[in-house]
Amino acid sequence: MKKLVIFIVVGLFTVVVTAFFYLTPFTFVEIINSYLPEVTITYDDGDGNIITGYKFKKISLMKGSVELLVINNLDVSFDYLSLVIGKVGVNIKSEEVKGKLVATFAGGLYGDIAISDLFFDSSSFNLNENIQFSAHLSGVLKLNGESAVLEIKTDNINWTKLSVLNIEIPFTLFTSARGGIQFNKGKIIIKSINFEGPKGNARIVGEIVKNSPKLELEIIPKDWNDLFLLPLEQYKIGPGYYKLSFSM
Repeated sequence: MKKLVIFIVVGLFTVVVTAFFYLTPFTFVEIINSYLPEVTITYDDGDGNIITGYKFKKISLMKGSVELLVINNLDVSFDYLSLVIGKVGVNIKSEEVKGKLVATFAGGLYGDIAISDLFFDSSSFNLNENIQFSAHLSGVLKLNGESAVLEIKTDNINWTKLSVLNIEIPFTLFTSARGGIQFNKGKIIIKSINFEGPKGNARIVGEIVKNSPKLELEIIPKDWNDLFLLPLEQYKIGPGYYKLSFSM
């Protein structure tokens, strides 16, 4: 029995030492990238190990050579108390994100990540050239295994181009936004993104499947006689209510 205990202790010590030296920041990021489709993570000035955690001065989400998102001064630490039941706690913290997650040996990731003042630029995502904007986003990303829900809000959208079905839409219709987006096995469901502005309110709903968006834009203007509504007359559903079906 004593020999068995010694064997287990030595074995665990060997595993810990091996993980300490093997799972460098580079190796840790490479493992994460192996699970990411179409995008990769790069970092600047990484330090730490799997035992004490990792620190990154800058984390970038890349699609090819295009930088999609940037997270500064990211700390990643681990909680191994649930390791015996096949789970590992993952704590992340930075200037823009903060969250506590649970990773399972089966590959699932669960938990919430709070987002604060995260910069987003649509031009990085190669969206329709007629819809271009940037904004600082806040909200929460809720992970539940193979699915996720992103709840976002922004109080100031900076538009550079906004045209739907070859119709120029006033920027002042969409100055702030809040809503929810669901990600589930390759499908993106826009449950509802509501916009507000001096000229009225609007809402986008729909889904994106295999990079093929099917979206609907509903517009409720404050002034029913506003001149910008003239090109939208064919999409009028009722007094002060317009609906446009489009893809990006």
